Amino acid sequence: MPEVNPHGPFAALRRMLPKGEVIRFLIVGACNTGFSIVLQAVFGALFTWLYPHASQSWIAIAAVLVATPFGVTFSFLGFKHFVFRTRGNYFKEWVRCFAVYGPTIPAAILIVGVATRLYEATPLPHQYAKDAAFVTNSAIIAVYSYLGHKRFSFRR
Repeated sequence: MPEVNPHGPFAALRRMLPKGEVIRFLIVGACNTGFSIVLQAVFGALFTWLYPHASQSWIAIAAVLVATPFGVTFSFLGFKHFVFRTRGNYFKEWVRCFAVYGPTIPAAILIVGVATRLYEATPLPHQYAKDAAFVTNSAIIAVYSYLGHKRFSFRR
């Protein structure tokens, strides 16, 4: 494991997190997931307001596409500082994070589009269908991202 600066800006917060990498990943991943879902919901609400007659599945897809770069950057910072605890290589690791998340963009379009339609067909109130699709998409991507980041983005 690389040496971590015990006096860096995130040292106190790192000490509060559990020692196990998987546990730290789950904690940081929960924060990332919450951030991404909120960001997607904000963009979804904005696009619903701007385009009130557009279908919910198209609005959900647009919200995911716009929110993704922000979510990936937020995730990168959490994984770098709190989970994998690497030093240096900011740009290289950030680009690798985008490489890991790259395949999730077309997957998200498919997952969110299909899931929104499926949730619209359930008793779930129509206006929450895209939000439920965001949660479904985030859960699927969480499992994939741990493996990708562990083996590629932050490999030692």
